[in-house]
Amino acid sequence: MMDGVTADPVWTPSPDRIARANLTRLRHRVAMVGGPAAGSSYDALHRWSVDEPGTFWRLVWDACGVSGEPGPVAATAAPDMRDVRF
Repeated sequence: MMDGVTADPVWTPSPDRIARANLTRLRHRVAMVGGPAAGSSYDALHRWSVDEPGTFWRLVWDACGVSGEPGPVAATAAPDMRDVRF
């Protein structure tokens, strides 16, 4: 223990809750388009979202049921995140 902080989580979701989570559904969609497998780590999903921003944000658009026309480009890459356009 360091400064009153432990490495143990305060709460962990049940396997059923994890299976029903929105993030789990998104991970399955990502796996269907050639991203990291649904069972892979959150870190792998994050890395893929950074490496493939256009594909990632198009999936998020579809998965979240955003209303409107997404346009031809979901996201434009840029060296600095502040310059990325959606």
